[in-house]
Amino acid sequence: MDELKRKIIAASQTIGFDLIGVSQPKINNPEMFLDWIDAGYYGSMQYMRKNIDKRLDPKKLMPDVKSIICLGVSYYQPPIKIPEDTGRIAMYAWGADYHIILKRKLRLLADEIKSILNRNFRYRAFVDSAPVLETILAQQAGLGWIGKNSCLINKKFGSFFFLCELFVDFELPADSPAKNHCGKCQRCIDACPAKAIVRAGIVDARKCISYLTIEYRGQIGEAQAKTIGNWIFGCDVCQEVCPFNKKLFSTRTEEFRNHILGPYVKINDVLSWDENSYKEKTANSPAARASLEQWKRNARKLKI
Repeated sequence: MDELKRKIIAASQTIGFDLIGVSQPKINNPEMFLDWIDAGYYGSMQYMRKNIDKRLDPKKLMPDVKSIICLGVSYYQPPIKIPEDTGRIAMYAWGADYHIILKRKLRLLADEIKSILNRNFRYRAFVDSAPVLETILAQQAGLGWIGKNSCLINKKFGSFFFLCELFVDFELPADSPAKNHCGKCQRCIDACPAKAIVRAGIVDARKCISYLTIEYRGQIGEAQAKTIGNWIFGCDVCQEVCPFNKKLFSTRTEEFRNHILGPYVKINDVLSWDENSYKEKTANSPAARASLEQWKRNARKLKI
């Protein structure tokens, strides 16, 4: 292994990254994403249609990028029994806002790389906030394969991990793409309450519980409410049934272990929130992605 790359890997592990790999700055197989767009499966997320040229060509985000360092951080925690009269929250939103935590780690890694290089270098750091096809890049970098539920899956860390990237202006040896180990298993397809996985790797967001409870701003119908079950923010069903998520270690990132809202919230509490209590409850949390009106809408549907 290239000595520079070895030192960067070691630095990333010290900082708290669980996964790291390197991809060339290009998208090799964008067909699945383009099919998803053409089918209109993005629902009301019109931003997914924008900047497609940048999604397909990382050099349009950073013209002098030579390598893309793809990284992952586990957020997994053991399942917790959910009381009645509560709404479940997807695991990724139990703790602190991953955008803030991962951006901080990326800046630390960039500083370490400057020390290793003994010079400045140009980079851009991305955490789920730019037109980056991060799942495809991570697959190319060997972090995992794209499962039938469209999540990236790693043999050791399952799929409960966040992705982020450093675009850098120097070249590193690229890793080999990860091989798909789903085989004939389709537990995620069978378990999805909304039947949102239309085929391997393709999810119709318009049916997906995560989309309906977080991204969708309209009214939720009776039929949709039945498929949502007791989820009030997001959904983990397709990940919970995955065999690669059965024996995982808890995250070592303290900010994710310290719950802000936690695994669940009382429905009546949400219905009583005003603007101030909503802001207090969701401060520095991914849960702020949904507005107060959406939280109350979701809570009302769980009361049906």
